[in-house]
Amino acid sequence: MTEPPDPETAFLEQLGQRSPHMRALRGMSRKCWRKCPHFRALHRQLESGRATSRLVLLRRVSNAMARI
Repeated sequence: MTEPPDPETAFLEQLGQRSPHMRALRGMSRKCWRKCPHFRALHRQLESGRATSRLVLLRRVSNAMARI
């Protein structure tokens, strides 16, 4: 029996799945991300399901600040 993914892994997977849809709703192509070098690698990782721990850390900080 497989264990359910931890919440952070599930978050990253959901974010990666939603990203192309949200980008399409805004009429943005993947090509437009080439114009922004800061986000290019992160966006590619996100949509391919290989997002890094930076997003998890950002989520933790955001959640902590919401509680203040």
